[in-house]
Amino acid sequence: MRSKKWGLVLLGVTVLLALALAGCGGKESQPKQESGGKTEQAASQQPEAPKEFKYASSDMMPGGCNSCHQGDFSLTNEIQKLNKEKNHPLVPAESVQVCQACHAQGTPIALPAVVHKAHLVGADNKFATNFDGNCVYCHTMASSGKMVVNGMVPEGVELVAVKSANADTAPEGCTSCHQKYAEDKDYTLMAETKAMNEKNGHPVVPAQDVKQCVTCHQADGAIPFDTVVHKAHLTGQDNKFVSNYGGSCRQCHNVGEKGEITTKGL
Repeated sequence: MRSKKWGLVLLGVTVLLALALAGCGGKESQPKQESGGKTEQAASQQPEAPKEFKYASSDMMPGGCNSCHQGDFSLTNEIQKLNKEKNHPLVPAESVQVCQACHAQGTPIALPAVVHKAHLVGADNKFATNFDGNCVYCHTMASSGKMVVNGMVPEGVELVAVKSANADTAPEGCTSCHQKYAEDKDYTLMAETKAMNEKNGHPVVPAQDVKQCVTCHQADGAIPFDTVVHKAHLTGQDNKFVSNYGGSCRQCHNVGEKGEITTKGL
């Protein structure tokens, strides 16, 4: 009889313990609440850099177009093909400078858009598949930060070799990368201008996006935006944009269906 009572007591304790454990385990962890009642948001996660980039350097094709367009693919032969396919005038083009005579800037058939469309647009694009669609096979950088075309560099312009991979992990451009990831990792544009103010006296600008930068860094001004950004992102021994984001033009630029190149965020 006594053992039976102890058995009932033990059974009751076991049931109570099971209910207590079920009550604790059944509650889902709730988001941490701030004093104002708002749910605390996790800090932005810094995108992981790909483990390996396929880099090319702007000094690999110093002749520009003619470095690739040789033999069966010479510019003259390419124009003959275009004549048969699209009735392009038969022009004995020995270099791309000849093309500029008709494909002038400001015309519907401006050379940059024509070349970009031919080399970067389309599912079966040979330049994209054979040369990874990498911009630095055709372009290099002047010491001023201006991007120029290999084989068409004005006399006396000093060049700086830059390396780049073809990667596109920044859909919004500048603000995709320039974020605050932690208290000691604030790369927002506002934080960057504060750092530049301390370093070289740059005005402290409450810049939320790149549009505010171009109000001062105008294309025809003394410090054009493109030259400033190119030098900051493509030069230097320990350049984080090159090592973490491949130094890729596609991180900042889009290519339209007609070959037009635009800057993300502008």
